[in-house]
Amino acid sequence: MSREFKSLVVQCFKKQFLLSEQRRPSNLKKIMEFVIILFPLLTFIVLSLFKSFFGFEGAKNIVMTTQISTLVISLVLLIQQLLETKIIIYNFVSLISLDFFHVDLSFTFDSVTILAICVINIISTLVIFYSFAYMESDARAIQFLANLSFFVCSMLVLVTASNLILLFIGWEFVGLCSYLLINHYYNRIQANKAAIKAMVMNRIGDCFLILAIIYCWCLFATFDLITIFTLVPGVLQHTFNFFFFEINSITAIGFFLFIAAVGKSAQIGLHTWLPDAMEGPTPVSALLHAATMVTAGIILLIRFSALLEFTSEYLHSIMIIMGSLTCFFGASTALFQWDIKRIIAFSTCSQLGLMIVAIGLSNYQLALFHFSNHAFFKALLFLSAGVIIHGFDNEQDIRRMGTLKKYFPLSYTAISIASLSLIGFPFTSGFYSKDSIFENLFVSNLHGAWLAYFYAALGSMCTTAYSIRLLYLVFFGTARARRQSYEQAHEAHDFFYLMPLFVLSFFAIFIGYLTRDIFIGLGSSFFNSSILNLHSNIIEGEFLHNSMKFLPFLYSLLAAAFTFEFFIHLRQSYLYYNVMRFIDRNSNYNAFFFDIEITKFFNKRWYFDIVYVEFIVMPVLFYGEFIAKNTFDKGYLNFFGPIGLSRFIDFLAHYFNKSNTGLLYQSIFILLFFIQFIFFVILFPFLFIF
Repeated sequence: MSREFKSLVVQCFKKQFLLSEQRRPSNLKKIMEFVIILFPLLTFIVLSLFKSFFGFEGAKNIVMTTQISTLVISLVLLIQQLLETKIIIYNFVSLISLDFFHVDLSFTFDSVTILAICVINIISTLVIFYSFAYMESDARAIQFLANLSFFVCSMLVLVTASNLILLFIGWEFVGLCSYLLINHYYNRIQANKAAIKAMVMNRIGDCFLILAIIYCWCLFATFDLITIFTLVPGVLQHTFNFFFFEINSITAIGFFLFIAAVGKSAQIGLHTWLPDAMEGPTPVSALLHAATMVTAGIILLIRFSALLEFTSEYLHSIMIIMGSLTCFFGASTALFQWDIKRIIAFSTCSQLGLMIVAIGLSNYQLALFHFSNHAFFKALLFLSAGVIIHGFDNEQDIRRMGTLKKYFPLSYTAISIASLSLIGFPFTSGFYSKDSIFENLFVSNLHGAWLAYFYAALGSMCTTAYSIRLLYLVFFGTARARRQSYEQAHEAHDFFYLMPLFVLSFFAIFIGYLTRDIFIGLGSSFFNSSILNLHSNIIEGEFLHNSMKFLPFLYSLLAAAFTFEFFIHLRQSYLYYNVMRFIDRNSNYNAFFFDIEITKFFNKRWYFDIVYVEFIVMPVLFYGEFIAKNTFDKGYLNFFGPIGLSRFIDFLAHYFNKSNTGLLYQSIFILLFFIQFIFFVILFPFLFIF
């Protein structure tokens, strides 16, 4: 297909789509929706440039005004979308306009983007309000609020972008903001390392996103998302050869997008940056894990549903297996962590795996449903943990806590609600989405579905175990901290501390029930214009036998009983004693060694960091230091480059200086020689050109 024919087809499809789908809104509505993205950007610019002029109180008022305004507008858009499902594309200005290359500053507002905007704005508003109290005494609090606003703006650009170039800009700005926020305490070496690690690990996924964008341009001759989705059925048979293998082009693009999501959404293999990101302040952790950074890959795959539905089923099998393995990895690792924020971080990793499983099952609405529920109870977990850390002498190690229920009753209630929703306790928000994923995975006929179900079930049991373990070691048991810490322990009573906890607690309990019919209700047409479902098994999962639907809750009950017996009572446990005695009698290692090694394996995050350092980082550093630097840079480049050239010039100068005798005929000879050299070597060839 020639480039001219491609361009003609693209223009025809685009005009046809705009005439049939795009509505012409009023100028007021157009400005109102653009304000959602513009206000956070203006807040970042104003606070960054004039932070000393406004002061913390002025900056707080500015951020509060802009966030409430964007939140109200996003809720109005959601109500309008519920009343009339439609797609609106706003073209504001042309960024690049060439004969073969055209990019607009354009944004898409459909069901997926508007729901994502609402979740992002609700979570970001509550987190920013929480930051008013949490960061009040910080010297760089104003810049912190500015960076949070830019973080929100970047995520909104990523969610609403209607072309691949604008989507990539939002994608990269999200990574930049994560670096700035994780490295907020830049005078701490661990914060520097964590921020650099997040940037480097995300670059791997970014490279695959670039490959997907380039291949989309080569295949469709456009960057416009709607046009690409419209043209996908026409290129299903297009293939290319790669090392004697014939690969389908649509499947290749889907694979590139999936690897990009693996990097940004911290799936197993590219997850190592996620727990280290806890070096940033607690509001950063809440915003990054609940509604922005780590969910960017999930939103990317959901928006490309019209392309992923035409990829090979083997790619979907890879998705469900990798997602379920990530679920088990994150939950099992969290079970053996001692830092309260790292436990919640690995919990996020586990829940993101379940979202990838739902996407692999082609249930994109279900993935978006779990994304929405997860955002509320995960933000509640982080903010409640921040109250405890802030009021308990900045202690994060749960081994140095205990009996904090009477000191932090509100935080105890909030963490209990969030934990119940996390484990999928009946009639909490997590129950409706998490159990639905298990039901659809159970009835799936994809390759590896049973293996994925096994890993996901193990992950669910570990989730219950570490949630109970966290509650017990922090709020019950015996006092294990210093006496001074208990004397100074206090619950926060500031409005900006309490209000987000109350709101998030309400959402963690009721939002799943209130929105279930919108996301996964049979006959719901809310996502018909924005999500394509060709292989969804939501109906089979809905009519699954009740005994099978009860299985996820049974897993949680078994895990809860096992946790109380095995971990809380530990060495006094009758079950623990018998298990260790059995292992000791039937293996070459004693029970104590087995216990230590297994605990170490999970505590060290399955040794992923050690393997990366030993087999990737150190060899690369060795190559860079001893081969590239010493041999190439200081060797060949210096010999033929600046040092060699300077030494050669010194040699020539020394030689001519010694050969200069001061005789007139020698000076005239040298002068005439160089005049002839310049003429015949440099100027003479130009005579043949002109």
